[in-house]
Amino acid sequence: MTFKPIERKSAFWSPDTAGQHLTGIVLERIEGNFGQQLVIDDEETKKATTTPSHRWLQNLLEDVAIGERVRITYQGTEPPKVKGQNPTKIYVVERDEPDDAGEVMAS
Repeated sequence: MTFKPIERKSAFWSPDTAGQHLTGIVLERIEGNFGQQLVIDDEETKKATTTPSHRWLQNLLEDVAIGERVRITYQGTEPPKVKGQNPTKIYVVERDEPDDAGEVMAS
């Protein structure tokens, strides 16, 4: 008998409408084809979901730790600064922090 490793399969989050969000616990950081991505346990779909490799989002996620609960919201696009380039995809990243009573807020 031969054992073969099982690779984790995850969904890929690809928002296309402003206001779409991904909320969950950060499971791991992976190196994608275009830079770092996070794998998040998506509270809505109950699946491990990989973030896109958009530079704007990568910069915001640099300081997010594994085990943190985050909400990433897609805000839409910004026109390119250089003719012929793709528009910049804009995101907002929020950490779930305890409120004054020490409890984490529900989504």
